[in-house]
Amino acid sequence: MRSLLKYRIKKLVPIFFWEVMSRAMKSKRIEQFKETKISFGPRNPEIKILIIRRRPPAAGLFSNVYHVLQGIIYASEENMIPVVDMKNYSTEYSVFRKFNGTNDAWRYFFEPISDIELGEAYKSKDVTMSRGDRILCKEDFGGRNLDFANNTESVKSLKHVYHKHIKLNNMMKDYMNYIAQEYEIENEGTLGIFLRGTDYITHPAAGHAKQPKINDVIRDVDEYLNTNAISRIFLSTDDSKFRSIFHDRYHDQMYPNIRIDNSSSFSVQTREFFKIPNFALARSISYLSEVYFLSQFDFNIASLSNGSAILQLINEKKFKKNIIYNLGYH
Repeated sequence: MRSLLKYRIKKLVPIFFWEVMSRAMKSKRIEQFKETKISFGPRNPEIKILIIRRRPPAAGLFSNVYHVLQGIIYASEENMIPVVDMKNYSTEYSVFRKFNGTNDAWRYFFEPISDIELGEAYKSKDVTMSRGDRILCKEDFGGRNLDFANNTESVKSLKHVYHKHIKLNNMMKDYMNYIAQEYEIENEGTLGIFLRGTDYITHPAAGHAKQPKINDVIRDVDEYLNTNAISRIFLSTDDSKFRSIFHDRYHDQMYPNIRIDNSSSFSVQTREFFKIPNFALARSISYLSEVYFLSQFDFNIASLSNGSAILQLINEKKFKKNIIYNLGYH
């Protein structure tokens, strides 16, 4: 909504004034979201705390998870305790009313990443507010660089950090169990396929990973099916065209679409049962559950994005066979 309003205003304003305003706003955002040290109160004088924040409206779910993971690594290097703040710094899936008992969008899905609660952090003496984006600038794990997903040693070192700090909350576990039972999802003999489409192909942002051609993916799926004992296929994609292609070709083996941001009776029933608001939050819950399901299957084929990169950390390199298309970046 904010982006749409932004570009409508852009059409009405002379280009010179728009550019001047854009530079001024960008400079203000950079200043506002640079790393800053603050003392909020007298508590916890013996420890240093890093509040991990991201400039609203942040980005997609796993882009935000990747940002938090960078913050955790940075906090460890600087001997700080990390705390996520997606309450005062909202995301694109934040909702006005509380969901799962909280206004903190991180807690919609995950447990706190440390023993320090957010409210306690904002009463503490030695606090660092993180940068609003790209906390780390390392070559192998920083900014938008996702090359670590194809590096066995990087995955080995990062998976321990991920599993120690980033854990699904009870609501998400219950939700995934509900979906798994409804669709009788089995891990053994299942091929998981992760594909990003839509804007990743039609309007790719600078720095986003290039996506494979659908015919190349189908070639590799066929090779998997011909050489491995695969009984079912689970597809995670945001592209309805891709989903149609796969269902037409492999319909007998395909699990149904588990996303709940549509108008099917099962989607409506599931949202009502878990009290999930529709649209952005429903999409994010579905997306998160898809990635965790994919991480448990025997076989994997994935285009490169934040979601599939984090998928490698969740799986811990346990796939029997695994393809990640790394075709460079836009």
